[in-house]
Amino acid sequence: MRVATGAHCDGANLAELINIACAGKRNFTPVTEESLLTLWSRNPEYAHNGLLLVRDDNGGLLGATHALFDGCTRTGYLPFLLSRPGLEASVWPLLLSAGERHMHRASRILIGSPYTPLYCALEGRFQPLWGTTEVMEPEQNDEQLVGFLKAQGFRPRYTHLAMTIDLKPLPTLDNPRPEDRWEILQGEECWLNNYVWYGGSAAEEFGQYNPALHVLLVREDYNVVGHIAWYPMRESHKAAICDLAVMRRHRRQGIGSYLLRRALACMLQLGFSQAELCTTRNLGSAAYKLYLAAGFQTATAWLEMSKSKG
Repeated sequence: MRVATGAHCDGANLAELINIACAGKRNFTPVTEESLLTLWSRNPEYAHNGLLLVRDDNGGLLGATHALFDGCTRTGYLPFLLSRPGLEASVWPLLLSAGERHMHRASRILIGSPYTPLYCALEGRFQPLWGTTEVMEPEQNDEQLVGFLKAQGFRPRYTHLAMTIDLKPLPTLDNPRPEDRWEILQGEECWLNNYVWYGGSAAEEFGQYNPALHVLLVREDYNVVGHIAWYPMRESHKAAICDLAVMRRHRRQGIGSYLLRRALACMLQLGFSQAELCTTRNLGSAAYKLYLAAGFQTATAWLEMSKSKG
């Protein structure tokens, strides 16, 4: 086995490896060479620079990782450690060593961060916008991978949860705000309007245009003080909540709870039967309690693991 850098010409083999190694993951969707090349061309910072591959003596692809370095924070990211089934004990050490060498200037390395891409293989950052509903590695119950990483000096940093709820009619709720201050924005209206989103424009809040995005907001005049956003997942009956925020000075007024329940009712009316979201139990205890109170249940958990370098 040997480690080599990847290139555009490895797209087909990498797609095959992802599809084999990730077949059992939640929300997994097979990738193609075309989808990888499209993503690389659209996001130069996530292109094949830093792509590290493990090959056998005949050039066959056995494993892969992608070493990403943020010079501003001196943080290195290894979004995934992929291996052909049965070869993990040999492939993972090679990938990790190569990744650490590639990011030798990093003061810490994160594995499993939801802020790094996985080539559109899972619901999240690029499907269809930017919200995360699933990441790749490592699942909390994956004893083999978690044990390997701990032995290499990595420690759990955050626990990320995927939470789901089966949609059904909800009791009528008291409205904490005058009804004329509530408005549904969808499609172009999310970007082409005069509302001020927490000091910025809608374009600054949401980035590139996406007609699939649904937004429910509460406003005072033209200032947004709270909003929730969701989008259709690949499975036609599922929706993913990708954003829920309330301006700090308007919190503890029931706005977040009302937005969540109102959004779930809208999803049901639109034909969805299930909704899911991602939350971080460590940092978002108030949000976690809000989701539990609304009826969400944990579907799976994964770890973001960190290792400091001297």
